[in-house]
Amino acid sequence: MNSSQSKMKLIVPKGCDNAPRKQIVIEFTVALVMRHNDVIKKYGDESIVWDQLQENKKVESLSSIHYCDTG
Repeated sequence: MNSSQSKMKLIVPKGCDNAPRKQIVIEFTVALVMRHNDVIKKYGDESIVWDQLQENKKVESLSSIHYCDTG
C-alpha cells in the first residue's frame, strides 16, 4: 500500500502457530482487505455470510463480494 491509502493493523495473539483454523481466518481476512481473489476463492463459499460491522450490513454469498470475480 502506498502512503495515500488507508492502512489496517491486524493484531494476532501469539500462540496461534498450532491453530490451523485460526490461520485460515487470518489469511481470509487479509485477503478480503487486500482483495486477493485467489485466496478469497480458496477459502470462501457461496454460502458465506460476512458481517460488515462498520457499514452495519451483511454480505451474503461469495458473488456478493463486489471485487471478487466468481465467474
